[in-house]
Amino acid sequence: MCSVGGDDSVRSPIAAHRTAIDFSFIDRLTEPLYSGLGRPSVPPQVLVRMMMIGYLYGLTSERRLCQEVHLNLAYRWFCGLSLEDKVPRSEEHTSELQSLRHL
Repeated sequence: MCSVGGDDSVRSPIAAHRTAIDFSFIDRLTEPLYSGLGRPSVPPQVLVRMMMIGYLYGLTSERRLCQEVHLNLAYRWFCGLSLEDKVPRSEEHTSELQSLRHL
């Protein structure tokens, strides 16, 4: 297992996925789907990383997934969210999550 944040005393199996996968391709794939108009949307990489956590850890409920990412520091780190960042709520971003699932 890899350490989270470089501290060997804190280990997380998800850390290996963060370093092994280059998620930058997601921005290129989803760029045509996002508009500069309206309220700001959640970065697609955050949504895909959250979906990956859901698949890896068997979190089938989007609401539960959002709660877990909010509470679990390793999940926040994997998603690129700081402690101050708001975790996307499933009620607000269900359509975005559904659109990404169909890619």
